[in-house]
Parts: sequence; structure tokens; C-alpha cells
Amino acid sequence: MVKNEDHTQMRLGSSPRLGMHECGQRCNTNMTNLAVAITFIKGTRTSKTMQECLFWLEGWFQFESMKVVLVTFLTSHTDPTQRLLLHIIHRGFEVYEEDVRTLVNTQVRSSVQKQPQPLSYNNDSYANLVKAIVDNPEHLGCGLPASHLGQKSTTWFADHILQSVASKTIRYLLPFLHGGSELAVMRIVIPTLWRILSQGTDTVGDHTATIRVLLVQVASQCQILNIPWALNPTGLAGWPATMVVHNMWINLGRASSAVSQSLAPVLRPADVWHQAALSAATLMQSMDSRAPWSAFNISIQDLHTILNHEVLLDEWTMDIMMFPDDNSYVKETYQWVHDNYNGCKPVHQLAKYVAIMFCHVLPNVMHGKKPSSLTSSSSQANATLIVCNTPWSAPSANKRSMAQQNIFLVMMSTFITAMYKPDSPLRQYLKDHAGALGALWTDKHGAKGIKPFNLVHLGLATAKGCSIFHSPKFNNGWSLLTSSMVTKVHGDLIRGLKDLPYENWRIHFTNAPWAHLRVVCAFSQSCVDVYTGLS
Repeated sequence: MVKNEDHTQMRLGSSPRLGMHECGQRCNTNMTNLAVAITFIKGTRTSKTMQECLFWLEGWFQFESMKVVLVTFLTSHTDPTQRLLLHIIHRGFEVYEEDVRTLVNTQVRSSVQKQPQPLSYNNDSYANLVKAIVDNPEHLGCGLPASHLGQKSTTWFADHILQSVASKTIRYLLPFLHGGSELAVMRIVIPTLWRILSQGTDTVGDHTATIRVLLVQVASQCQILNIPWALNPTGLAGWPATMVVHNMWINLGRASSAVSQSLAPVLRPADVWHQAALSAATLMQSMDSRAPWSAFNISIQDLHTILNHEVLLDEWTMDIMMFPDDNSYVKETYQWVHDNYNGCKPVHQLAKYVAIMFCHVLPNVMHGKKPSSLTSSSSQANATLIVCNTPWSAPSANKRSMAQQNIFLVMMSTFITAMYKPDSPLRQYLKDHAGALGALWTDKHGAKGIKPFNLVHLGLATAKGCSIFHSPKFNNGWSLLTSSMVTKVHGDLIRGLKDLPYENWRIHFTNAPWAHLRVVCAFSQSCVDVYTGLS
């Protein structure tokens, strides 16, 4: 039997048929009750009594997590399961903070006042700790005495908690304090979290990673930034010290090397299997070269995952295009690209990726007048570099809307692919008309920036003179890259997409001037190398 402060008797687990909420309502929800329960648990010797106590305490946590008055970071979580899990850990860390406060107060002359987040930098908590622990005034500027282990991460702290709780030894293991209550609490908290996470599933999975994420999040929210540790090794024979002391500390400010995990998919136990199945489907779809895919449902850092896709993206459809003449070479070109597309070929991949980047910086894909530095005597290399350095601007106000990304994606990818394929209808038309794109093509594409100038600016073509700013003819005012140049540009782009994190380039899907994208693209430097090598 355990008495609470109101002198009402409460038998732990006396009614196992009660739900957690009803069981929790039978006790006062304050720290004193938790301390009473901990005292009882620490003296428990039978597994049956322990299970009864766990049942009662879980019900108490459930009831308390449903109250309106909660710490700030818990109120933002509306999902009851998520709130319960975080709340249980938060209550456990409150006991840890109390253990640390007791440790310090029993060892120093000036006691540390009880205040929120005592292990943080808020409310002068850190300064008060330093003044209470550091004896020599000359050492105050160095802060708390630091362990030889150096700065650690919150993930490291969570891992030590899990390892110590899982240990079968009766000794107190770091980071738990000898004689404190935190170890007993965590030996309740961790199994409780495990049991809640296993609800709604037929088998018991490994929830260690999930619990680690929960511990890290709550520790961060509670601002547990400095923790007491054991004394440093003395160099003498014997086991290293394992008892936490008041005058040796570890800072938890080191960035975690582990990839951060989201709690959303793991905090709903009944959805674990569904989420796993969706993840498997997504993975298999990314690996299937014939699976459908969308350019606007994939981030720039994941573009490399669709390298093997042989099929056109979902946005590429003839239905969104309008043609002035159904029998024109313009429509035939689009139909030809659609029918002959192979995403595994370098030219097709290059067209695909450049078009995706192009459509994300609309509407700033136009340019101004020819600069005075470009003259009829300018070399091919110089003319190309002048085009690449020409500022880009938004279209004039009287131009039609340029906000339909899917249309620009189709148009630019078609233009690039058709130009680099000699047997395409567009290339056949150029051959028969002395390199002129023709009025039907120019009227439809020129006003939208789908023209030779942009190919040069993107590094996919070279300029041959002043006419690149007006109506250049193929192989007269501009020309395509050689096959070796295309291979180099394609290789640099693919390596840039696969090289995570991006060190030499950053792509921002904004309406910034196109020059911002051109400068940072992986293939831009390769283009400069190619241009400077031109005769």
C-alpha cells in the first residue's frame, strides 16, 4: 500500500481491468506522487508487483498528458499518442534534473535554487552552476570543469541512457547518479514507451531508434545542455570511475552525426506497417526504370534517384500543347520526341535535367540587348562567354503568362532533345531551310525563351557571332557542342547530382535571375573549360 499526500490509500494495480485513463484519475497528478511511486518501485523485488506498478504509473501518465496544463512544447502536439510518449519522457527528465540539483546542493556551500531548465543557459542557470561549483575565482572564465571525453551530442546522451537501462547490473551506470531516482524512473519509462509503440501491431518490433529520437527531442526541448559526469582517469591501476560527481561535466552541444529522424511516421503505432509499406513502394518505384515519375514531386537532392528512368515524366504530355497546324513540323517534332525518348541516354538525361531546372526559375528567362563588347570580329569563344555573362531579366508586361511550369518543361526538353538528334523532324527542317527555325517554331517558342540564345546560356551550345541576339541560323550564328563536349557536360552534371552534400553548387527553386542558376550548376565550370578550349 502507498499513501499519497491526501492520506487516501491507493493500491497499485488494484483494479487491472480499469483503463489507463480511469486508473490515472485515482491519484493526484503531482511530483510528490511520482516520488512516492519511485520509492516503492526502487524497493520492489517481485516482477508481479513491478508490473502492477507499471500499469498504475502508465495510467497516471495517460491521465496527466490529457490535462490542459502542460509544458509549452507539448501543447503543440495534438496527437494523443505522440503527446503521451513525449510527456512520459519529459516527466522522467524532470526527475533527472532534480537528481542533479540534489547532487550539487549536497556538495557545495551555496545551494542552487530550483528553477525551470536548470541544465540550460536560461535564467542564468549555467552561471549559477559555475559560481556554485568552481572554487577558484581565476577559473570562473573557463566554465564548468570539463570531462576528458570532450563535447558530446544529445544523441550520445540518449544512447547512454538506453544502454544503462538495458544493463542487468544492479550498479548505477553513467549518466545516472548514485542514489538518485532517475535510473528507477527510466527503467519504467523505456518499457512503457516500448509497450505503447507496440500497440496496434501483431508482432513486437525494435523501437530502439524511435525511442532514441524521442529522448533526443525531449532533452533538447528541456534544454538539457550540460550534464554531470564521472571523474577523469588518474592513470593509476584499476577500473575507471563510474560515479557521477558534481565537479565534472560534459557539454551536449556537439552536432549529432546521425541523420535526424522525423517523429511523425513512428508515433502512430497502428500506422507503422502502413508507413513501412508505403516506403517500400516508393523505394521500388524509384528503382523501376519503367515506373511513372513526376518532376515536381522530387527534390533537387533526389534527382539522381531517377537517373535510370527510361520513360518520360508525368508532366510530359501532348495534351497540354496547342499547335497552329496539326500537320506542321512543330507537332511532328513533339510527337517524335515522345515516341523516341529514352531516359537512359546521356542527351535525353541532359535535356530532362536542364529543362527541370529551367522551368523552376520562371519568368526570369529573357535577356536584354546585345552588349557593345560583342562585335562582328569577336571569336566564337568570346561570343559564347559574353552570352553566358549576359544578365537575365523578366519578360515585358505585355507578354503572355509564363507561370505554367509543365508547359515550359515539355518545350525546353523537346527543343534540346530534337536539336541533338539529327533524325528528328526539327533537324530535318533546319537542313532543308538553311538552318532557319521557321516562323511556326519561332512564333510559338521564341517569346517564351525556348530559343538558341538560351541553349548557349545554359552551356549546351556555342555562339558564333552577333546574330545570336537576334535570329541566328543553325551552324551560322550558333552551333551545338561536339559529342565529347556533351559527354563531359553530362558527366559533370550527374556527378554534381550524386555528390551530397553539394559543395560547389546550390540550386534555389526561386524566381531569381537565371544567372544565379547558371553560375551554380554543376556543369557551368565544364562549359567554361570547353569554351576556353575553342579556337
